[in-house]
Parts: sequence; C-alpha cells; structure tokens
Amino acid sequence: MRSRLSILFSQTAAAFVLAAALIIMPAAFAQSGGVPTLRPPLTQATTPTAIPTLPPGFTPPAPTATGCSTPLPLGPNALVSLIPGISVRSAPDTSAALVNYYTQLTVLRVQDGPVCADGYNWWFVTGSGEPGWVIEGRPGRYFLTQLVEPGQNCPEPQPLTMGGSAVNGVNLTVRAEPVTGALALSVIPAHTLMTVVGGPACGEDMNWWQITAPSGTGDQTVTGWVTEGMGEELFVAVYPPPTPDFFCRRPLRLGVGTTAAVTYDDRVPRFLRAEPTTYSQVLQRLIGGVAFEIIGGPVCADGYNWWRVRILTTTLEGWLAEGQPGAYWFNIITQR
Repeated sequence: MRSRLSILFSQTAAAFVLAAALIIMPAAFAQSGGVPTLRPPLTQATTPTAIPTLPPGFTPPAPTATGCSTPLPLGPNALVSLIPGISVRSAPDTSAALVNYYTQLTVLRVQDGPVCADGYNWWFVTGSGEPGWVIEGRPGRYFLTQLVEPGQNCPEPQPLTMGGSAVNGVNLTVRAEPVTGALALSVIPAHTLMTVVGGPACGEDMNWWQITAPSGTGDQTVTGWVTEGMGEELFVAVYPPPTPDFFCRRPLRLGVGTTAAVTYDDRVPRFLRAEPTTYSQVLQRLIGGVAFEIIGGPVCADGYNWWRVRILTTTLEGWLAEGQPGAYWFNIITQR
C-alpha cells in the first residue's frame, strides 16, 4: 500500500514541476523577443592612424579631367625639333604601329593636335619619313621644342635678291629647313657661287637663304637652306662684291710643262675649279701630294694667281690657285 502511495506522490510532484516550467518558459521567451540573445565576441581596441602634416606652402597637384598636363602652345604648321629615340606612331596610342624612329635631332612640322591619350599629349607631325603621332613629353622633360619662326629675333639680312648670286666664305652645310638641327643635304666648299632661290627666313636668331649650288661632287647640284651667319661673322655675301677685286702679287715663274704637287701647312684641301675664280664650280678636292702639270696661265682673280693644270694620274683639267708668298700651295717637281 505504501509503495503505491509513494509512486503516486512522486508522479504528482513531477507533474507539478513540469507544469510550473511550462508556465514560466513562455514568459521568458516572450521577453527576449522570441530570438535567443548572443553575446558579441570580444574585439581588440585599435589606435587611430595619424594624418601626416604637409610642409608649409606645399600645394598638392590638382589632377586634370583628361589625365594630361597642359599641352605646349603649338599651332598648325609650327616648326619643332624632336629629340632622338622617340617613336612616331600611326595613331595617338602607345600601342599603335611604329612609323618612324629617329636616331638624331629631327626638325618636323606640326599638322594636328593635341590629343590626350595614355596620359600624354600627342601631336601629328610631318617632314621626314612617314607622318605620324608623337608625344610631347611632360613638364621637366619635353621631347618637342618649338623653333623660332621666320620674322622673329633676327638682324637685318644681307641684300641678296631672288635669282641673284651669292658666295660663301666658309664651308657651308645645306639643310632641308632653316634651322641647324634640320636634315643635312650636302656641304658646299668655301668660295662656291650660289644662286638665291628663296628667303630670307629667320631661325635661331640667324637669317637663312634657300640656294641652289654645286654640291662639290661633280655635276650634281643641291637646293636647300644655308645660314648667312650672325653678328660680324657672316658666311654669305653678295656676288659680285660691291668693292673691286683684290690685286695680285707677282706670280711664280712657271712655264707650260712644269710639274708640281699640291702642298699645304694648314691641312685644308685645295680645290681644282672650272674657272680661275674662287666662286667657280669645284671639279676636284686635291689633297697633299697630288701631282699636276702646268698647261696654261697665270690669270689674276680674287687676289690669287691661277694656273691651268692637268692632274697627272687622270685627264682632269682645271684651274688651281698658287697661294700667297710665304704659303704657296705648289711644290715644284720639274720646272720649264
């Protein structure tokens, strides 16, 4: 009997405990919003990063909308020089096809631009090889330099006339454009008679003339630009000169049939010319030791006595100046 009462009592107590739990748990669950609360993980505190202080007066550069710096003030047909080693491309793009690559300073003409691409200002240029696009560089290192255009910063030019004649006092380089960095076409010897066909043009504070002259290599001629010099050092003058020709000293006593050889102390080659004048066409440059025979002369012109000679190793004939007392250009071999 007792055992049944104990079992019944135990079952009754367990039922009472379960009922109490069912009453208490919904209230607690409702207070938490129906979602179990999770404790956030612990985090380590971080120290704020200090902002660096700019030096006084420093102004950060303002980026442009296009990503390119302000372009050079180059207009259409501007004359520019391009430093060696810069690629000229078929389009304003660093990956475009290569159309030109110059190994020396080259003078070009701007025809279009600027175009901003790949962070560079590009210009379309012509004048040597295929036309194409080239970058101008950036501030502090530009690849293009604008050259002085005609009519600026030049003295009064020499009184040369179109179609008239001029003569050079020194060896002159003939160039494709009126600037010293332009393509060299030829070198004409000193005292060459030239025909003026254009100019003057102002470049690099010097007056330039477009001329046609013998190139010094036989019957060929060259047309291009030569500088007349600057200041008191003038390389080109009007021919004939406004003053009378220089007088000549007594010539050497040489007869027809005399043989001699070219000699000089200044290491400057002598010129065999078509006529007895320093402005005549150069037939041949004669180095020291070249032997010749006197076949005519002398003739006085331009302050020199000239002899008609025949080069012994060839059949070439022409006129050769004998030089001046104390600096004769003839070394007599046999005299007649």
